[in-house]
Amino acid sequence: MKQQICENEKVFIVDGLKQGIRRDGRGNLDFREFKIELGTIPHAFGSSSLIFGEEDINIICAIKADLQKPLPSEPNKGQIRFHLESSQTGSSLFTREEQSELNKNRLTSILNALYGNIINREELKVFEGQFCWFLNVDILVMEELSLQQIDFIGLAIRSAFLDFQLPSVNATLNNNTGKIEVGLVEEIYEDQENTDKLETLKSAKNSPYILSIGFIRDEAEDVVVIDADDQENQCFDQLLHISVDNNLRIYGIEQSKGRSLQSGLLSSKFFLQGNLTKILKPKIIEFERISQKLIKY
Repeated sequence: MKQQICENEKVFIVDGLKQGIRRDGRGNLDFREFKIELGTIPHAFGSSSLIFGEEDINIICAIKADLQKPLPSEPNKGQIRFHLESSQTGSSLFTREEQSELNKNRLTSILNALYGNIINREELKVFEGQFCWFLNVDILVMEELSLQQIDFIGLAIRSAFLDFQLPSVNATLNNNTGKIEVGLVEEIYEDQENTDKLETLKSAKNSPYILSIGFIRDEAEDVVVIDADDQENQCFDQLLHISVDNNLRIYGIEQSKGRSLQSGLLSSKFFLQGNLTKILKPKIIEFERISQKLIKY
């Protein structure tokens, strides 16, 4: 997190938000501008680069895949691991190491909770109980890590999965050893055509987005803000991170600030009046429109 703001600054920001005015000129429900490119890391199975905000914060995501034995508890599913790192900049060099580690752990925890099933992990199965794909999702943020980046980190990950492709493999029984062996189809059937075809994940197109929603409690009406920056995040009474797909189906909710999640939701006029769909729908439509226009680098 950036430097803490004082109470007078909080009053200034909150008063502006109550009037629908933000410091950067956006409305309370507006996202910062961003650009995405796919396939920017040549040797990755899927990758993306995203730049957002006035500071042009760059996020790079690359997915690597390895064949491993599945977990005994999930014999027909592959696994996904997230690895989040930041690149030190002039401002982030002054961040205390323990605070930087806390930010990293918190963001990784949100990703594991909301994106642990970003795709149908059964698509990663090669041979039940014997082989599946294990995916390592590497994310590099060219800035000090903070909660203001989580929506765009999620968008970079989702975009990398849209670019994701796996080689065709074939599992066969070795009669000599009695064990299941896996090989690339193009190596097993060298005399056939189109054996080097790569396979995409069908579920990637319907994978969820991450949207963060901040609340300022008010007797008249709750103030709702999306895509908040670091200073705005310090002003909220409650901050939620929601994973939601293009059909507005919610996959999970994480909370970074506020009272207990259940009591906060039940007491919120915003949720009681069913306004969540009104907020999420136009943003998801906008994200879907941009995703359909993505061009491979």
